[in-house]
Amino acid sequence: GKVCGTFAAPTRQEVALARQRLAEGFVFVGMEEQWGLSICLLHAMFGGECQDYEMLSLQGWTQAEAGNITTSTVAYDVSELNGYTDPYDTELFEDATQIFQ
Repeated sequence: GKVCGTFAAPTRQEVALARQRLAEGFVFVGMEEQWGLSICLLHAMFGGECQDYEMLSLQGWTQAEAGNITTSTVAYDVSELNGYTDPYDTELFEDATQIFQ
């Protein structure tokens, strides 16, 4: 392996393996950006009824805030990334988006 706490970019083989695992190893892929639709798809695939509380996406909320919310309107602030995008994550995200659609 790698030394704990160090970063090494994944190899092309590792990215290919991650993409293969995403394509073949998950029975469900949902998207945070389409939370409500993801929850409805989950229920359509595995049963159960959609509940109001399931429509709350808690990404970006602290635990204290999450206890007092009625709707999710907080967007993740990416300005501190100064335009950086992770090329490895981007590949997986694009694959996940294709699977979801």
